[in-house]
Amino acid sequence: MKVMIVEKPSMKRKMEKALGNDVKVVTSVGHIETLRDLEFYMKEHFEGKDKVYWKDILKHLPFIPDNFKHSVTNKKVFIEIENALKNATEIILGADPDREGELIHRNILEIASERGSVNTDKISRIWLHSETVPEIKKAFENRKDYHEYEGYYNAAKSREIVDWLVGIQLTILYSVRYGKPGKPVSIGRVQTWLLAEIIKRFLENRDFVSAPYRTFSFLTDDAVSFNMCDEDDKIVKLTDLEEADKLFESLTDKQLKIDKVKKKKFTELAPMLYDLKSLQKDASIRYGIPPEDTLKAAQTLYEKYDLISYPRTDCNVLSEQEAGELKHAMNLVYKFEEYRHLVMAVKDHNPSLQLNKKYIGKLEGHYAIIPVLSYDKSTVPQLAHREKLIFDLIVKRFCATLLNPAKGETTEFKGSIDESLFLSKFKNYTDLGFLEFIKPESKKGKEDEIISVSYAKGDLLSGSIEMKEDMTKPPALFKDHTILSLMEKAHLQIKDNNLKKALKEADGIGTAATRATFPPLLIRRGYITKESDGTYVPTEYGLSLYNTLPEELTIPDFSAQLENHLANFIKKKEKDTGKIVVETATFLKTVFEKMKGQAQVYNGPQTGDPLGVCPICKGQIFESPKAYNCTGECGLTIWKTISGAQISKEVLIELLEKEKTAKAYEMTSKAGKKFKAHLFIDKKAKRIGFDFADSNSGPKTHKISEKQAALIKKHGDEEIKEALKQGDNAACHKWIDEFFKKIKEKK
Repeated sequence: MKVMIVEKPSMKRKMEKALGNDVKVVTSVGHIETLRDLEFYMKEHFEGKDKVYWKDILKHLPFIPDNFKHSVTNKKVFIEIENALKNATEIILGADPDREGELIHRNILEIASERGSVNTDKISRIWLHSETVPEIKKAFENRKDYHEYEGYYNAAKSREIVDWLVGIQLTILYSVRYGKPGKPVSIGRVQTWLLAEIIKRFLENRDFVSAPYRTFSFLTDDAVSFNMCDEDDKIVKLTDLEEADKLFESLTDKQLKIDKVKKKKFTELAPMLYDLKSLQKDASIRYGIPPEDTLKAAQTLYEKYDLISYPRTDCNVLSEQEAGELKHAMNLVYKFEEYRHLVMAVKDHNPSLQLNKKYIGKLEGHYAIIPVLSYDKSTVPQLAHREKLIFDLIVKRFCATLLNPAKGETTEFKGSIDESLFLSKFKNYTDLGFLEFIKPESKKGKEDEIISVSYAKGDLLSGSIEMKEDMTKPPALFKDHTILSLMEKAHLQIKDNNLKKALKEADGIGTAATRATFPPLLIRRGYITKESDGTYVPTEYGLSLYNTLPEELTIPDFSAQLENHLANFIKKKEKDTGKIVVETATFLKTVFEKMKGQAQVYNGPQTGDPLGVCPICKGQIFESPKAYNCTGECGLTIWKTISGAQISKEVLIELLEKEKTAKAYEMTSKAGKKFKAHLFIDKKAKRIGFDFADSNSGPKTHKISEKQAALIKKHGDEEIKEALKQGDNAACHKWIDEFFKKIKEKK
């Protein structure tokens, strides 16, 4: 039996439709596995210890395991795949045609092999660019031995290992040195560099001192405006105001002489088809949609409605194959009434739907985002507002590439008054082409103004000189679309030419699918906030963290070095992944060495003097905005609000001294149920627990045993797990009773 592993359920459906019963298709749901925890590799250091704290682990860092192992994070999905693999005579790896896709099914294969579930040596790889039935069948027939794609696997595996090594070890280092128990300080190769960039820009903006400057223009009697420019055609800005006044006086009442006239015909093709980053930028600029939400909407259009091609692509071209099947996409677009006039315009301009060579290229993975080529439903769905906006961008960009190009003529006049140079540029359209139907969302500039004047070299023009004063402006704070550009063009910060080239070829830091996730991640960490105008600014906590970062974590050089290796793996110029692990070890050692001797800065503000002594580890208890925290090794956190009950300083002192409240508090569980209980410090669990034993209302329940807690953790849903965490023993006992009742009923 042939068994194919694909990356997602939507791909499973397409494979089954194309291949029928010849292949059993099983699907992952993205990554269902992860590298093992650091403790797994360091067992010998902690033998005999019931609990291992990060401060214990830190003593042995930096640390590089001899071998890297994975564990399953989604057992249900993995078991379905594993059961199919046991009976496979051929295993076909069919995840997405990129690094991450290669990693997903290779890791699954690795785990299954270690468990003895792979019983065949015949393993092949299908490399699929298009998801149409003919292309799936063609790719299936042309599948190759999976070792042919070893370069992609080595690249993906290296990226996974490096980010794991850097992320977990530096997070432990910073959490122990600069954090407080219960709230780790997260550090990562990409997120920490981006945080540094956001803060650098914030500081530049905040500390910028504006200064006045003056510009000059000459307005002719024909109402044509010339700007004063330098020899590189850049507008002159004079900051010496006294000099500007003298220049203005010297130019007043003088004519402008035309020194050069340059006219050139132009043909303007529609913009490139969308890849994910350009779609996210446009959606952010035009509609203010955050990049992460653009991806979510695009995923819905792809997964749920099957309206567009794969959205997580960094490619903006099609292959010859897709270019020959565009009629299918146009048929889909025509089903939407609001686009019928556009489809008819395309058919009128371009009946054969010939795509310009500009939009056709060689594919490494997925092609550009376009309306899907395989829509087989008779009707189209009603889209939500945001999904409709994203679909509209994709449809119009796609149709624009099939309409005629815009044509016209650019005119450039260069002139002078005495020694001062002046420039005027215009663009006149003679044929609007695609712009007649799809106008770009940009402000109309002077270059697009239509003029009817015709000046010749040597002409003297009468008019008036104008002087305007403005203030120099600070660098703009980052917004969503400028962060995407920053990450895409991170190579501009690299001094080493080889590394700069490597990062440029890699299209910057992060991937098309992951870049949008980093600003929300930094917000969740408490490092930055997003203002009402869409700009990102650091928090006090973020600024404090930034001040502790060594240079290695704030520049993109290490990422460039990594991308250089990854590119060489794919090009098969490198095969040994060990070198990059050694370089990572050196990088970590450098950072750890620089961190020695730095003073501790607690994670989150702590106010006032210690409020008491922790009854668990004898550490000091401090107040923070939302909780009371132990600075000792136990990590006890007592929230100021527990299930609706307010924990004042007086209640805290009572808990620290007597370890239990005399009063039973009215509270509400996560399930919305009212209950009444005393609060006590659960020393074993290192948290606040609930005691119903002598409260006047609520169920009379005893504590949850270790076995009962283990049962809930294994079989319970998120709600009951949260109840267990909050010490809601009544809810836990009720769930356990119902659990065993269901088991009996099944028997």
